[in-house]
Amino acid sequence: MKRLAIIIFLLCISAINTVLAKENITGRWAEKISERVVADIYTNQNTDEYQIFITWREDNLAQKNIYRFNCKSDNDGTLKYTKGIHIYRFYNSSGKFEDKVDYTDGSGEFKISNNEIIWFDNKDNSETVFIPANNDLKKDTTIKNKLFSITLPEELKNLYEVKKEKEKISIYHKDSKFAGFGGFAFGIKAYKNPADHAVLPGSRKLGELTDKKGNLYDIVLKHPTDVQYDYVKNENPPESFKLLYDLGDKVNIKGINGATYFKNQGMRGEDLYKSILEKHKTALVEKWDSAKLENENMSYMYNIIPKDKVGFTYYDINADGIDELVIGEIAQENRKSVIYDIYTMVDRKPQHVISGGSRNRYYVCDNSFVCREYSSGAAESGVDVYNLVENSTELYPQVSFKYDGYENPKNPYFISYSDEKWENYPEKEFWERKKVFEKYARLDYIRLNSIKTNDKLKDGYNAQKDYFDYSVVLAEFPKNYYYTTVKIGKSKERILIITDKINENNNSNYGLFYYFAKNGFVYPLGLIESKTPLSKSKNYLYYNDEYKDIKFYMSDKKLGIIKSKANIDEQRNNIEFTAIKSADKFKGDFGSPAGEDIKKVTMDGFYFEYHKGQYKREYIKNLMKECINEGVKTQVQMYCCMVKKLHP
Repeated sequence: MKRLAIIIFLLCISAINTVLAKENITGRWAEKISERVVADIYTNQNTDEYQIFITWREDNLAQKNIYRFNCKSDNDGTLKYTKGIHIYRFYNSSGKFEDKVDYTDGSGEFKISNNEIIWFDNKDNSETVFIPANNDLKKDTTIKNKLFSITLPEELKNLYEVKKEKEKISIYHKDSKFAGFGGFAFGIKAYKNPADHAVLPGSRKLGELTDKKGNLYDIVLKHPTDVQYDYVKNENPPESFKLLYDLGDKVNIKGINGATYFKNQGMRGEDLYKSILEKHKTALVEKWDSAKLENENMSYMYNIIPKDKVGFTYYDINADGIDELVIGEIAQENRKSVIYDIYTMVDRKPQHVISGGSRNRYYVCDNSFVCREYSSGAAESGVDVYNLVENSTELYPQVSFKYDGYENPKNPYFISYSDEKWENYPEKEFWERKKVFEKYARLDYIRLNSIKTNDKLKDGYNAQKDYFDYSVVLAEFPKNYYYTTVKIGKSKERILIITDKINENNNSNYGLFYYFAKNGFVYPLGLIESKTPLSKSKNYLYYNDEYKDIKFYMSDKKLGIIKSKANIDEQRNNIEFTAIKSADKFKGDFGSPAGEDIKKVTMDGFYFEYHKGQYKREYIKNLMKECINEGVKTQVQMYCCMVKKLHP
């Protein structure tokens, strides 16, 4: 809305035969979006004239807009005005209010429709909607759209204005917006396709949300990339604007209407690149030669450097909120941290970016760029600076520096800002420009051969896959993980919870949740983290966020959240976990017993998983027959056999 400052209207002289019903419009109204601007409407029963005063509920504002109109009503329930007056009221240098007339020739109308008053202003070509107001200013700082809600600190409620869309909530700095400088502080938006937000500057992923239909969304924070405050009056952003800007990183987000939100999901390297690390660990153990390493899109350097010097770490190179995996040589003393392989996430799947070598080394420079140092002999060497494009394996060139004695022996210093054009620079200026990109990041590598691996380990907590048996889920996790099953309420349906860390009482503060449905399928729900150990009562699951205990219940294969605060006195117990020992131990423990109707269960399970245009049902049938001919007798064996055939 263009105006949310003190506004005063004078609407009068309404015809006796108007279709407006006085009892329908008299009283207090509020601007529809924030309800912080109110309209008090009065009428004179004898003269049938209306007076409407529209103003802020707060009295201590430093600047105000005042609008005054004389209105006449026509027969269709519309109040029209001409010669409208706009006055800008503000504190002057003496600390007193001063009025400045903006215009006296405004025109427009107010229309009553569906219990709303709609103001059309011709002068500013704007529209504002008012609704019946509550008696008091809203104190609820939870803002909702169709998918999620955000909670803002109550003490900041007078600083911002809200714009809500189906999949987005935007927060504006009120004073900056009214002053005509945009005022956008931050926005939170849900995206189904990661590529849609990857191209947006100033955006960063916060987590993932799954709606009640099972659709997966990235939840993304967007900050402004240009000045959104009154830079004419303020060289630096006002403190109130900075408070809102910084709030974007701290805002509390919840899934609603059957949706579930998981903070940091799909972002942490330890959840995303397990199979990649498994592959690199295997290369070290099996001592792959250089040819095989390169055929597998891996650097040949792992065949040259000592095995205990190969390390890895996670680093968000492009600052999109999602970790990259970098693998390289553990630096000695003050040497730079060289990178030989980089992996990133593209459409929620790990992908290889680049491999380096002895004369072609990569580094993270200036905390957000990839630098390549190369050498082509004694007389030629250089540094290329790249930006890693979000949701892509593309390294986009930023600038290149080259020492080329072959090209120009007398002045071999060149700089390029494109792939094609090199420019000669004086030596002093060359080194001054290059110095900007010489701040290389020191990476805290972990020795690759120190990690424990398992050939059934999979990437990511949110593998978008449904299973037909608990045993198949458990088979995907290594033996040092823990699990438990719980029931909620009167339902016989169960929840499977898996974690990799427990305390001395066999309890855990977080777990990967799966739902076991009546039809035998198992559906991933996501990762839940708690400040205290996960617990349950007879009817609910509990976890503790930063503010309070939260109740969970089951609804349509999703975990629903009870809005009211959980009663901490309600009888409940911490959930206990058991170590996963062997997938074979669990055959038949859950769902259908091993070997019972294996053909039906397995076929339906695989068709459910792969039917989306990738594999035909007939093709899966043939694969299943091949597996049975090879001696498959259990569901787990069938599952593993078909996976290998589908993804050799």
